[in-house]
Amino acid sequence: MLARALELHRAGRLDEAAAIYEQLLAHDPEHADAAHLLGLVRFRRGDFDAAVGLIRDAIARDAQNPIYQGNLGNVLKDAGRPDEAIAAYRRALEIHPEYAEIHNNLGYVLQSSGRLADALAHYRRAIALRPDNPRAHYNLGNALFLDGRSEEAISAFREAVKLKPDFAEAWDRLGTALVASAERMEQAFQAYRHASELRPDLLPATASALWLAQRMCDWNAVPRYSDAVLTRAAEEPQAVSPFQLMSLPAATRVNLLAHARALSATIAPKETTRHDTARFAERSRVRVGYLSSDFHGHPVAYLVAEVVELHDRQRFEVLLFSYGPDDGSAMRRRLESHGDRFIDLRSMSDQAAAQRIRGEGVQILVDLKGYTADDRPGIAALRPAPIQVNWLGFPGTMGAEWIDYIVADRTIVPPEHDVDYTEKVVRLPHCYQPNDRQRPVGDAGLTRSGCGLPESGFVFACFNQSYKIEPRVFAIWMRILEAVPGSVLWLLEENAPAVRNLRQAAEDRGTAPERVVFAPIRPLAEHLARYALADLVLDTFPYTSHTTGSDALWAGCPMVTMLGETFASRVAASLLVNVGLDELIAKSFGQYESLALELARDRPRLSALRGHLRERRATLPLFDSPRFTRGLEAAYARMWSRFAEGKPPEPLALADD
Repeated sequence: MLARALELHRAGRLDEAAAIYEQLLAHDPEHADAAHLLGLVRFRRGDFDAAVGLIRDAIARDAQNPIYQGNLGNVLKDAGRPDEAIAAYRRALEIHPEYAEIHNNLGYVLQSSGRLADALAHYRRAIALRPDNPRAHYNLGNALFLDGRSEEAISAFREAVKLKPDFAEAWDRLGTALVASAERMEQAFQAYRHASELRPDLLPATASALWLAQRMCDWNAVPRYSDAVLTRAAEEPQAVSPFQLMSLPAATRVNLLAHARALSATIAPKETTRHDTARFAERSRVRVGYLSSDFHGHPVAYLVAEVVELHDRQRFEVLLFSYGPDDGSAMRRRLESHGDRFIDLRSMSDQAAAQRIRGEGVQILVDLKGYTADDRPGIAALRPAPIQVNWLGFPGTMGAEWIDYIVADRTIVPPEHDVDYTEKVVRLPHCYQPNDRQRPVGDAGLTRSGCGLPESGFVFACFNQSYKIEPRVFAIWMRILEAVPGSVLWLLEENAPAVRNLRQAAEDRGTAPERVVFAPIRPLAEHLARYALADLVLDTFPYTSHTTGSDALWAGCPMVTMLGETFASRVAASLLVNVGLDELIAKSFGQYESLALELARDRPRLSALRGHLRERRATLPLFDSPRFTRGLEAAYARMWSRFAEGKPPEPLALADD
């Protein structure tokens, strides 16, 4: 009977196998194998409690069987009971110290519990006992990568795919380890591509292949992956970054909202934290907390720094909560010294970080990250503050019930777009983006020849990251170059494959590749000084310029952009509105091309635009930091007033003071 049951079990006919196991136990209640195997059937059916009980019954009858102990550990692991699983695995190893599979499984649970050093030791022991096990090499690679040991992780993943060439997940993780090195971006792409070919349903690999293809400007590869990523993102939200979708031309506000909602649902806690207004009744100042991993030499820090300094300390108390690195930069020191308190959350779990924010009595928590690189939305999801705001770092809705407001402006989110944002939209009087008047400006001794530019030819520039460059816009750029003799296009030199691919794309479109000039990444002061050598910025689309656009305008260089339908495709337009240059906003690709050519052929008009930016910079709304801060504070005051009165959040439109 047992042999027949095992045959059925292995064939996947679990109900029939279970019936025989039950007959055996009815006949012989002490039948350890029947109890153990019936427990495995219950495990397969998702009945963890029954599985644990049956396997423990088997162990009670045969305490020295390591297989029983090991399978008990497997069930407890999947049931979310890691401490009990670890104890079961350790008991199995006491019985059979050279049980390679148990070392591997124990390592996995230890790693999941944050005990990385112990996990590494067990993975290595599993490999020593059974070096031909690809899963152990794969697990070792994941642990090494988590420990910051990328080169060792690469070796482990390579061994895993050598042993099992069709191991799609290992190819995917190999790509992730390789991408940490810019010099191996193409190798990483090949790894992701291979993973996606092996497992078309493995969306993380497909999304990563797409992201690298975008960064490398490999426009032959991009179409292979973009449709799958866009259509499946909401089905597997954790596999795709919402930020990535924003640069896809086919993405709409509806797509972005659906994905953000789906992702937020995977992060939301089971219970909602509530806040009592009485707790804050005696406050004379509103306590605002800014939450980010970017409080160092990062574009978000450059934008927000002066706002932190200018907040009215008679009305507001400002706390900075950082979970990012301390890079030792002047910007880091500046932020540390100008917040009322600077609190490092890096070593804390999301739960501990949220408790710390709540313990500090924060009334308004502003998430400056959203869903961008190195984010931790799980902190805000625990609702540590009664009012929570999405601002600046993530250009779109977070789709999250724990975020009450999104800070925008009239250009970026007109009222008819509100339906595509779960947050209540706050429209500031001018641009939603702040700027730092202390950022450097000057020529830094740069010359055109020193930057590889022609001395007299027209210089079109775009220093946006390469993933924002789309073939349709690039084709327009090439037509513009052909229509303006002696002109060049000046782009940011972000990675070698992109440089090569963009030059080839120019040649394919009939333009000499040497007319596309690349600017290496440089410190901020030198980077800003380069705009003095450029004549006109040509913006990307649909992901338009953000910090890069305000940099250009601050340095006095005009910019031509287009107005799209999503948040990210409207930011550059908002920048231009707030420097009084609405005339440089195109409504179509054709108008964009015509406008760029008109400006290139009309030097006096272009000179007047540059003069407008340079002579009026101190008074233009985009760069008037005190005015911006007053508008933001007015928004905070109204948010808090509504909460204190027991009213729900509502859209807010702020008037200029």
